[in-house]
Amino acid sequence: FSWDINNSELDSEIQNTAEKILSVARESFQINRAESLLASGQAYFALSYLKAVRGSYLQASTNGSKGIRDLEQALLIDPTLLDAKLHLGAAYYFAANLPPFIKVLSNYVWFIPSGDEEMGLLYLEEVAGSDSSLRIVAKYMLSSFLLRGSSEAREQATEILEELIKEFPENGRFYLRQISQLAESGKYEETLSTIQRFLTPSECCIRLTRDIAFAQVWKSVALLHLGQTKEAEHTLSQIGETAISKFPNWGRIWYWLISAKTYDRLGERNQAVQNYTKVITASEATLVPSHLLASAFA
Repeated sequence: FSWDINNSELDSEIQNTAEKILSVARESFQINRAESLLASGQAYFALSYLKAVRGSYLQASTNGSKGIRDLEQALLIDPTLLDAKLHLGAAYYFAANLPPFIKVLSNYVWFIPSGDEEMGLLYLEEVAGSDSSLRIVAKYMLSSFLLRGSSEAREQATEILEELIKEFPENGRFYLRQISQLAESGKYEETLSTIQRFLTPSECCIRLTRDIAFAQVWKSVALLHLGQTKEAEHTLSQIGETAISKFPNWGRIWYWLISAKTYDRLGERNQAVQNYTKVITASEATLVPSHLLASAFA
């Protein structure tokens, strides 16, 4: 679901599973209060995330507030619950970074949760520094949040992702996150070297075709910005239509945008406009980052 939030096929399953967890948590509350509150807090957190990405912000806020309440109570009963700190850290962060109009409403509506970004990051750092298997999830979430921050925070995120890559070289998701953030940060030489590491055959890893295609998109981004337009065009030509069709919407948008910019550099304006139009059309059904949409309109 987090890989492609525009795919609604899992919506019913997420909703139904969360409701079942809430029902079981209520039934077992007197047996183990901390674990019951942990379970219900996680379920409310999942519902909050689902409703938020579907644009139901008030429902998301209601579930988010209940989730934070239950996770906080679980920690009061058992301060050692790392799972509660993991989810509470994420919940605090998201609640502190609500859309502006929701923040305005929070001054008047009690069920919109108030967040604490600093505390959220501290909880995630604590879990990331533990010897629990949850540290892997915490590191990935922490890196994703830090990438939205200052240049110092982004450098910290880069270090965390590099740690994950060294520990789990077979995990394509960690590599692709590192590659994408390096490219978006303008570190194009580092982007290319990381892609080279990712694509180099090794005994530990068999790369998915989809992941190789994504790496090629980011390689073309780096090459284009380094002035190597022909090389960027050649790299894009290696991505087959089948791979493109399996991209999530945001992946296709990046492909179309970098293809359009490459065609523009080559003087093939008609081809460029066709791809820019695809980006603009996709924005009607997909949340497209403003800087990408601006590039398409330009």
